[in-house]
Amino acid sequence: MTEEKLPMDGERYLPWMPIEWGKIHNDHLNRYYFARQIAEGKIILDIASGEGYGSNILAEVAKKVVGVDISEDAVEFAKQKYKKGNLEYLHGDACNIPIEGNGLFDVICSFETLEHLDWDSQLLMLSEFTRLIKSDGILIISTPNRYYTQDIVKYDNPHHKLELEFNDFDALLARSFLKRKFYSQQNYESNQIIKMEDIDGLYKEVVYSFKDGIFLKTCPNEKIPQNYICVASNAATETNMNDSFLTDISNATEQGLRDTIANSANINSELFRNLTDTQAENINLNNSIIDLKNLLENANVKENVLNEKNEELLQQLGNMQIKNAELSQQLGNVQIKNAELSQQIQHQQAQVSNLEKVIQEYENSTSWRVTKPIRNFKRLISKGN
Repeated sequence: MTEEKLPMDGERYLPWMPIEWGKIHNDHLNRYYFARQIAEGKIILDIASGEGYGSNILAEVAKKVVGVDISEDAVEFAKQKYKKGNLEYLHGDACNIPIEGNGLFDVICSFETLEHLDWDSQLLMLSEFTRLIKSDGILIISTPNRYYTQDIVKYDNPHHKLELEFNDFDALLARSFLKRKFYSQQNYESNQIIKMEDIDGLYKEVVYSFKDGIFLKTCPNEKIPQNYICVASNAATETNMNDSFLTDISNATEQGLRDTIANSANINSELFRNLTDTQAENINLNNSIIDLKNLLENANVKENVLNEKNEELLQQLGNMQIKNAELSQQLGNVQIKNAELSQQIQHQQAQVSNLEKVIQEYENSTSWRVTKPIRNFKRLISKGN
């Protein structure tokens, strides 16, 4: 099982999410270290254990930890990545936890699970918790503040079915747990001044806000909870837990943000260079377009000249066709005239032929009265020639 098989789809926290997502890392890690205060030597159930990092944190001090998640891929991944003798992971539904028996766990943790369920399923999950928790056991449960997500940051998580406001969260838990102590969780930039010899001492909290160009001290109650955390129990004694301040001494988040800004600056520089190159290409392209327009205009001029020439030729062709028609008509008339002349010639030739026959008959006559006029006529012709 590899990390790639657990995609960053927003449904669960993954430790390898980008470091610049600092608030997400802080939110999830701090909740488990908060619960770790009371985990020592305890048997713990971690519902919606996801990638498995949180159950592993608790198992560092607990007697036993059982992580349960609805994603089979996440469970298999956790089994391969986190291996401890007191740690196991089970595939199962929070509304039907795959563990037989009653009153088995000292502590049940359920961080950011409720909002993934509708109201009826939330009730089912709480009933499963009451089945599995010991009579003096402790439930540590968190959920987003609906007012913060919907009205402040205005973000709808597609994986959330029902987010709760404080009164709804309290009313839900009051059905099963008599004692409920609430904590607020939020991410604010902070700075610490503490005694060097008293590392775990109490903090004097100072809250301020930047308004109208200046920093003004304000009331801690003005902080808006991003998440609600409840420590609930039916135990006779009160459960006391210290507030938890998570501090990253590596400043990984800040460095991640600096790297992101630096990368963004590099990307912007590259984009600027690309933009400059693109602008130069655009200038060249515009020049090419102008050249093409000039060529097109010249081509249009030539086309107009050719069209005019073509019109003239067409006109000449039309005139020639008219002339040709006239000549054809004249030729037809000549042919008719020739035909008439041929008929006349043929008629005359027929008359001459008939005359020659008559003359031949006269010449062949034995009567001198007949032949004498013919001889005189020939003699006359000969003199004329």
